[in-house]
Amino acid sequence: MEVDSSTLHPPEHRAVEAKRIDQMPIIPTLPTHSLNAPFDHELFTMSEAYPDLYRFLSSCVPDVSFHIYDFVADGCIGGAYLRAIASWPEEKIEKTVAEIVPGISRMDRRVLLQGFAALAAGTMQI
Repeated sequence: MEVDSSTLHPPEHRAVEAKRIDQMPIIPTLPTHSLNAPFDHELFTMSEAYPDLYRFLSSCVPDVSFHIYDFVADGCIGGAYLRAIASWPEEKIEKTVAEIVPGISRMDRRVLLQGFAALAAGTMQI
């Protein structure tokens, strides 16, 4: 049985649909730290919920704010926790980072260790 497609979508409906699409406003995306990454609305929400944690992670070079989910899941959610970790011996910080971010790459681990060192030295503010 052959179906006439014009009865499925009469011309007046097609015109309305096309008009709606043409009249849709263009919504600009907000800037991200990574120019190649799409905007992550969930990360934006996390940055508002945990500003100290987000500032710390995004201040690392390069930005490792995508690890915010691991820190929150582990309960490390604020500046007091970050400053406490930063005050520990380097070996303990390394072990803690590995526990907070399971499967972390060696490079991201180094970046986070540098971030904690900068926080301890007072050269990074959160």
